[in-house]
This record gives sequence, C-alpha cells and structure tokens, in this order.
Amino acid sequence: MAYPCTFPTLFDEVLTINIRSFKPYLQPYQANTGNSRWTHNGQETANIGFSIRMEETIGYLELNYRHKQKPIKYRVLIVSKPSNLGKGLIWYFFCPITKKHCRKLYLVDGYFLHREAFKGMYKCQARSKSSRQLFHTLFARSDFMEGRKYLQTHYLGKPTKSYLRYLDLEKKENQILSQL
Repeated sequence: MAYPCTFPTLFDEVLTINIRSFKPYLQPYQANTGNSRWTHNGQETANIGFSIRMEETIGYLELNYRHKQKPIKYRVLIVSKPSNLGKGLIWYFFCPITKKHCRKLYLVDGYFLHREAFKGMYKCQARSKSSRQLFHTLFARSDFMEGRKYLQTHYLGKPTKSYLRYLDLEKKENQILSQL
C-alpha cells in the first residue's frame, strides 16, 4: 500500500490575499463588496467574492468561494494598530487559528490562514544546500546590478569596492559555468 505524499506545502505556489489589496475598501462605517481574481498566463485560475464591514478601528472580511466544489463562506477579523510614526493606522488580518496579526493570508486546505497555521516552506527553503549556493552564485550578479544604473567602475584611477565585488561575482559565475 502506498504511503501518502509528504511533500511540504510551498507558500510561493498557493493563493494569497494581502491586506494592501483591500486598502481602498477599509473605510470606517462602510460596507463594501467586491471580487478578486487570480490569473496565470492570462487565464483566470481562481475567483473569490468578498464583503468588508468596517467600524473605526476594527472590521471583518467575509470570503465567499468554492474549494474542491465545496462552497466556503467565513469571516476574517481585520484590526488596526497605530503606526510607529504616529501618523495613521496599520491594518492587519487576525488569523483565527494562530491568533496572530498578519498582512498576508495563504490558502491551504480550503481556508485562508497565517502561514504558521500549517506546515510549509518557501521554494528557496525546499532546495538542497548545494543548489541554493549554485542559484545564489548564478543570479547574484544580476541581483547586484539591479537598481544600480550609474555604477562607478573607477575612482581616481582605482576600481571601486562595488565594481570589485561585481567582478568577483562574475568570476565565480564563470568558474561554475565552466564546470558544468
């Protein structure tokens, strides 16, 4: 008899809802309804209806959707805390299972919950140590250059520390590619 699959849930591959996407609906003393859609390669993969009822600093998000042909309707509490800058409020979901405030909920086993409510990991955590090192080395150079439109290569005739780091990453990448 076969054993059940023990692969971990990958958080990168499940549907998520983020409090930022509901920010326009978080108006005090109002009830709003809407619809969220998830797409992949231009095709709709999931659809969820929601309604939000807000008070001054607390409210709830009611979710209506189908999971494995079973209709699911439940509420997630929305709470706010004052900003650490003293200006305005920061909104959070309140997970009913973990009792934690969070800004993102993950759909696993039919319900949107905090990531600590179930066992799971991110894709990068599921890779082996050697493949993580290889991935880091191969893509570190492109990540290093991202956002550095005006990287200075030399200053007073000497190479800059940033440019030397870039050359070192390029050298490591070439060594790995030559071994493959």
